[in-house]
Amino acid sequence: MTFMRNYLSNAACAVLAAGLAAPAVAEGGNYVNYRGGYTSDGDYSLYGLIGERDLSFGNGFEASIAGGYSVASGFFTDKHFFALGTIGYNIGSNVTPYVRLGFDNWDSPFFNETQTTYGLGVDWRGAQFATGLEYRVFDHEFGEFETLQFAAIYSPTDNIDVYAGALDYVGEDFTLYSLGTDLQLGGFRANVGLLMDEDFLSDAYLTSRFEYGFAPGDSIFGPSSFFGNELFVFAGVNGPLDALGDYGTREFGLGLKVSENTRIDLSYLDYVSCESCDEDISLYISFEKGKKRLRVVDEFNDASSRTTPNSWRTYAYTEYYGAFFD
Repeated sequence: MTFMRNYLSNAACAVLAAGLAAPAVAEGGNYVNYRGGYTSDGDYSLYGLIGERDLSFGNGFEASIAGGYSVASGFFTDKHFFALGTIGYNIGSNVTPYVRLGFDNWDSPFFNETQTTYGLGVDWRGAQFATGLEYRVFDHEFGEFETLQFAAIYSPTDNIDVYAGALDYVGEDFTLYSLGTDLQLGGFRANVGLLMDEDFLSDAYLTSRFEYGFAPGDSIFGPSSFFGNELFVFAGVNGPLDALGDYGTREFGLGLKVSENTRIDLSYLDYVSCESCDEDISLYISFEKGKKRLRVVDEFNDASSRTTPNSWRTYAYTEYYGAFFD
């Protein structure tokens, strides 16, 4: 298995490198996202950079590429690098089967481990509805496990997305379910999701983020135009649904749109009822162009992760414990 892990790691690096050159040869890419940031609580710090790129080549072939690197330091330094990609072919009738390949590496004073992941999936996309099914194998030094993920997204308008999905750990008798929405009304945007196991609402975890964007000239907060750019205020609460406010996290922050596709956020994160946890201060920068992903599972994961606090969004990793923790 060591040979297989090394082979897949090298292959994933080749896919990532090809993706960097792909914009020059592809007829059109559907989605681009680069993000990076720095987080500190005084004793602990994290910085990272992550990039994602979807490509349509115009002849039925499609590819998605992602990669990232992060460094966490405190009592010790933990470095993490990953590369992940898919190659698919649209066979007609809006159906696209694909293969996924990737790896990630952890490097710390206690261990240095490389994990590989590979799998098969298929997508179907209609005008307003899309579904995806993906089987993946995660292979690391301590063994391997398999997951089967289903994702569905309904977009009745450009400003409303409703998503639902299930992630089954094959052979482990454990399944995670997710349900959520991404709603935009004028300058207001709400992302709300529920993460559940087999007990559903009786043991659900709420994730949420709400923001409002003030266009230049708005006067609700007085002068909200900053160098003529759009200013955002946002807040998010994550925690168990039956003990919301007693456990989980609370995030507050400001965002500044410095160009059409680039935004800078400054945020504060409080860990509720954790006396040993210090508050996080984060600087987060993102560039995003496009909305719809080629892979339905990737689009679902993005929707699920929009409620993730900025403090955690620059930690570079693949879905080791499943896409819901992306």
